[in-house]
Amino acid sequence: MKSLRFNLIRFAALLLLPVVPQAAGAAPVASPTQREVLRNDGISVIVGGDQFLSINVDGVPFSYQSSLVAVNPGWKGTLYYARSDYRMISRSKFERSAGASEDGPCTATLDLTDPEGRFSATMVLTLEEGRRLRMATEMTMKNADGGEYEFQMAAPLGGWMAGRPFTARTDAGTSTGVLPAMPWTDDLEGSKLFRNLRELKVDGRGTSFSVAVDGKVNVSLLDYRLNRWADNQSVYYMGALRTPMKKDERITATVTFDFGERLSQARGVVKADAGVKESKELLGVEEPVDRVIPTPKKITWGEGTMPLSTPLTVWVNLPEAEAAAKFWAKRAQEEFGVSAEVKLSKAYDRMMPPTGVAVLFRPYLELPPEGYQITVQEKLARAEAATTEGLHNAVQTLMQLMRVSEDGKTVGVRRAEVEDWPVLGYRGVHFYIAKDGVAFQKRLLSTILGPLKINQLLYQCEYLLWKSHPELAHPTYAMSQDDARQVLAEARAQGIEVTPIINSFGHSHWIYQNGHHLDLADNPEKPRTFNPTKPEVYRLVEDIYAEAIELFKPRIFHVGKDEIDQYGFPESDEARKQTTTEWMRRDILHWHDFMTKRGIRTAVWSDMFLAPSEASSAASALNTSESKARRGNLPDDVLVYDWHYVPVKPEKYISLPVWLNEGLDTIVAPWSQPANVVTIAKAAANARAAGADGTTTQGKAMGLLQTTWAGYQTDEPAFLAAQKQFTAYLLAAEAAWTGGYNSADEVPFDYAEEFTRIWMRNDLPQRGAQGWTLGLGDVAKFDVGNDANARWLGYDGGATPGKLPVGQVRMGRILFDVAGEAGHPKCLLMAGGFNPQGTQWPARAEIAVGKKAGMLALLVAATQPAPPIATLGTATVHFADDTTESITWKLGETIFPLEDNTSLVTTQRSWTSPGAEGRGDKPFHLHTCLWRNPRPAKVIESIEIVSSNQGPAVMLFGVSGIEATSQPEAVKTTSKKSRKP
Repeated sequence: MKSLRFNLIRFAALLLLPVVPQAAGAAPVASPTQREVLRNDGISVIVGGDQFLSINVDGVPFSYQSSLVAVNPGWKGTLYYARSDYRMISRSKFERSAGASEDGPCTATLDLTDPEGRFSATMVLTLEEGRRLRMATEMTMKNADGGEYEFQMAAPLGGWMAGRPFTARTDAGTSTGVLPAMPWTDDLEGSKLFRNLRELKVDGRGTSFSVAVDGKVNVSLLDYRLNRWADNQSVYYMGALRTPMKKDERITATVTFDFGERLSQARGVVKADAGVKESKELLGVEEPVDRVIPTPKKITWGEGTMPLSTPLTVWVNLPEAEAAAKFWAKRAQEEFGVSAEVKLSKAYDRMMPPTGVAVLFRPYLELPPEGYQITVQEKLARAEAATTEGLHNAVQTLMQLMRVSEDGKTVGVRRAEVEDWPVLGYRGVHFYIAKDGVAFQKRLLSTILGPLKINQLLYQCEYLLWKSHPELAHPTYAMSQDDARQVLAEARAQGIEVTPIINSFGHSHWIYQNGHHLDLADNPEKPRTFNPTKPEVYRLVEDIYAEAIELFKPRIFHVGKDEIDQYGFPESDEARKQTTTEWMRRDILHWHDFMTKRGIRTAVWSDMFLAPSEASSAASALNTSESKARRGNLPDDVLVYDWHYVPVKPEKYISLPVWLNEGLDTIVAPWSQPANVVTIAKAAANARAAGADGTTTQGKAMGLLQTTWAGYQTDEPAFLAAQKQFTAYLLAAEAAWTGGYNSADEVPFDYAEEFTRIWMRNDLPQRGAQGWTLGLGDVAKFDVGNDANARWLGYDGGATPGKLPVGQVRMGRILFDVAGEAGHPKCLLMAGGFNPQGTQWPARAEIAVGKKAGMLALLVAATQPAPPIATLGTATVHFADDTTESITWKLGETIFPLEDNTSLVTTQRSWTSPGAEGRGDKPFHLHTCLWRNPRPAKVIESIEIVSSNQGPAVMLFGVSGIEATSQPEAVKTTSKKSRKP
């Protein structure tokens, strides 16, 4: 992913950004493996790595990370940053008390010094008897102009503190109370719970703890759970925020953590054999919603649906309409089992057919580019457009108007009148190739991107298997060209143009695969950017580009050019003879000439051509003199992809007018934050409208590209691990088509839920499905409606867990069997470090099944939030033939905390308790984890749940099985001239 540089580097230190993201084409920066671990009496401190310091208590994470950063005055330039000091371990000392074993009293003296001597610090960590950790720090500012520092001492996990009683002593006095169960603001000042903290005692979940602060520091405790830079880590911030330091000033600070009795440990095995109950309507029929996505400019809903007969005639009036008609007929067969025949009738306009579907090419229609009209009457559905692109958009909308009857037996088209067109002409998505990802990528194109009227794919393909240079084949990512052709064919069938992107100058790590061509790197020891002084590197990349052009036959070719100097370029003696700006000029002119000779337009990323004062973020030029010189070197027909991932108001994306005033066509490029997507689209739409009269010589705001940074190949594992990036595709399609919004709250639907509905349609068919529910019996012992249990979970009034219905209840479309009685629903609560003391919570549960299923649905929740740094356990499916498959309970993917309203494709929010209305009220949500069974023909003998005994614990409320579904055969459409209209 792209690095958020300059002011974002400041915020990364200031606001707890876990790891500064990497660049568009960047190889993963090798994470430092050198770490030391201090252990004593259940307390462990991990020293080193990206988190600097992390603290575990009895195997449960307590503090996610620490940080110390020193900068120049005004926060301009870093002097020292502990989380990127990978040599710190080698400079430090680690000692154990005499006679102590690996687990015993120990001390670490950490050398936290700027190599240039501008800032120095020493931290002494001591693990003492009695479960005490002492952190004593001394800092000295040596910088001639003085500077500033920020010291994050700990990032305690929310599960330890949220909703728990406390006593706090600050410089202003002593206070007691209960820490908020839920955060209520993302504002930095508003989230401060305590200032000038001296002592804090918390009756934490699992065990109590206290923190004492001594020294010349102003320590604050912030409820950081809503802050955007917390990256959904659900942590607090404990430390000294931005503080000035004079030259030669010395500051000391000592923080002491004391932890109470050991946390609850996992014990025992429980077994359930309550039996299953068959249900012919286990999966309910999908309730139709009168909605089209992207939202049309004009739509009027009629009464009822127009039934579709089988076989169905799809009429076309001109050959230009045949492709769209055949496309619709094929999809109608595949998704709804509708058999259709395409017929061409040039007499159509004189003799309108009484029934059926008509796809009509009308070159005289006065509509904006790609516009279309649809009219669905009692017996006739008519789609019309003046262009083939408009007709393709029309039939995509026609598919969304199709409905299945309540009994699942008939198919029709919802009656409506639609007039629609896009605001932005370029509506794109970016993702990588994948070694084994062809089936997934074709599904993504046919199920999501095409139907949502995305018309561009920026396909990152450095890791294709290149015939001209087979030595570059990546062992993990390399995709065959035959597979790439399949993806290309599917994209074209969906009306999507494919533009290849292969990084050249900048993120050229792909050139050095398998140890080859290291002599072409600017720094062979850290091969990132290539050495532009060597002609051989240009010959190599030209070979690859020529091969890519032959494969893709593109109209546009993206050559990268982002973050060229991120890793220290120039480092070689040869490259240092010129400025980065000069090397960029030579490089871009070389590739522009290469592409122009082949009739191809050159595209680049934006950041290297922008100064911090010219952009809301992502600006890598040092100043405007440098940025203007670089932009002045760009040929007039270069296409710019202007990427910015920090959400701001539409008018604050100030780089867009910079590009347009240079006369350069520009495409805005957001990432996955909803506000970023909709507001940057609004900025592009506003800029496009401003230049709509055609009298300007400015560049054009062409559209929007939704970027994806989910690893270096786009396949199903990447999708499952980063679902929020993929659900953002639907939001991007909506924003690009409609022209964006001022806020994500203005979007007229839940985009994540809509993505899920569309993506899961094959697994959860609209017609419903039969299956079975599984009772948990006596193993469901934890009564969530019990007052004491509810308070332990963080509920005291409002959305109480006791409101969860019991028995055979439908959660969303899926039927479950929830144990308990009214007001006292029960679940299987597995072992967890935060669990109430005094009970032996099960480490393992075995649940008998004895049935087949195409998909399992597990109604689950985690008791508390935590960063996704460890799994909560596993669910292993045991088949009758002794084979197994496993599900990992990973927070943020397959399971969510009770208060988390996230809904993913494979882990859907399925029930929400009413009542959480006041500020700080904790909502109660359950999620359904959907697991596609790769062995649907085998009997599932049992399901085994195992706890990893982390802080949060798994709560299982129900298990259901959905029968395997079969899809209708592909339709055999024909296109021929008809003697009858």
